Amino acid sequence: MKRVLIVSPHWPPVNAPDLQRVRMSLPYYSQHGYEVTVLTVDARDVYATLEPELVATVPVDASVEKVRVDLPRLWKFLSMQSLGLRA
Repeated sequence: MKRVLIVSPHWPPVNAPDLQRVRMSLPYYSQHGYEVTVLTVDARDVYATLEPELVATVPVDASVEKVRVDLPRLWKFLSMQSLGLRA
C-alpha cells in the first residue's frame, strides 16, 4: 500500500477553513490504495474555535499524529500568534 503524509496545522476539534478540504478528501485516499497519516498541532495549542462534533467526521482508518507547540509564553511575548510560525 502506498503512503501519504498530510501536514495540516488545524485539525478537528478545531474548526478552521483550511482543514476542511483535507478532512473531506480523506475517504478518497483509502479508496485509491493510500494509507494516510495526518500531522497536526494538538488542539490545546491552537487559538481557535473548538467543535468536538467534527472529530466524528474523520475516517477511522486515517492515522493522526498530534504534536505540541513548545514555549507558549515565549510565542506570546514575541507576538507570534500564527500557528504556522509557532509550529
